[in-house]
Amino acid sequence: MPFMKGPSPIRRTVKYLSAGRLVFKDQIKIFTVNYNIRGASHVGTKCAKEKHELHFKTQ
Repeated sequence: MPFMKGPSPIRRTVKYLSAGRLVFKDQIKIFTVNYNIRGASHVGTKCAKEKHELHFKTQ
């Protein structure tokens, strides 16, 4: 996938975050998203898509 290389992923992410209604809490210092480009989707991602929300645990 050519859009996964170079500056394009960052530009797409910034555009997505700017356009959406995303709320971050002050306690969260680091936010990461991991994805696989091969293999089947994990059940957790399907569950999160259905609920339209993600819950993050902070230390």
